[in-house]
Amino acid sequence: GWTCGVHAWLADIETCNHLSNKTVGGFGDDISIITFLRDPVQRSLSEYHQCAGITDLKNSWCIKEFGSNKKTLNLTLGKYARMDNESPHHNRQVKMISGCPKSSDWRNETIMQLCLKAAKSNIKRFAFVGLDVHNSFFLRALSLMIGKNLTFPPVHVHRKKSTSFVSEAVYEANTNISLLLAQRNIYDYALYNYTHDYLCFTYGHKQRG
Repeated sequence: GWTCGVHAWLADIETCNHLSNKTVGGFGDDISIITFLRDPVQRSLSEYHQCAGITDLKNSWCIKEFGSNKKTLNLTLGKYARMDNESPHHNRQVKMISGCPKSSDWRNETIMQLCLKAAKSNIKRFAFVGLDVHNSFFLRALSLMIGKNLTFPPVHVHRKKSTSFVSEAVYEANTNISLLLAQRNIYDYALYNYTHDYLCFTYGHKQRG
C-alpha cells in the first residue's frame, strides 16, 4: 500500500495505477496484497501518539483525520477516545480492509456489519495475513514466502518521544481509556478475533498436513 499512500485503504490499492493496466514505477501486474492486523486498542493508541508527536501538521495526514488546522494536534487522549463512531480512526482496520467507500455512514450499524463481513471475506483472499500478537512467527513466515529476510523497522521518532511508550509494540493507557477504545472498536475486535481463529486453523492444518 505504500505506493498508493501510507496505510492505504483497500479501495485505493485496488484502483492504484500500478494495480491497473497502466503500470508505473517498474511494477508489473503480479501484485499481492498482504496485511498485519494489530490489537485494536494498541493500534488506536499508536495512531494517537503518531499524530500527537508531530510538531508540524502542515503536510500531515493527521489534518484530514482530526480536522486540526494548527501546528500540533492539541487533542488529549481522553478526547481522542471519546470521538464518535463516525471518526475514521475507530474500527479503522475493518474500514480499510473491507473496501467500503470512505464516504460510508460509519454510524450506521447495518453498514458496519456489511463492512465487517466484507473485511472477513477479504482476509481470506489476501496473499498473506499476520497478527501482532505473534509478530516474530508471522514475520518469519512472510520472509519464507517472499524469499527475503525481513526485520522489524526501527521505532518511529514520534513514538520514541511518547511518555506512555513502553516498547515498539505496546502503549500504556489507564483502564478507563482502554475500555473506552475497546468499545469504540468493537468491529475491529470482531475482525481481529475472526482472523486469529482463521489463521490458527490454517496454520494448524498445514502443520498437520
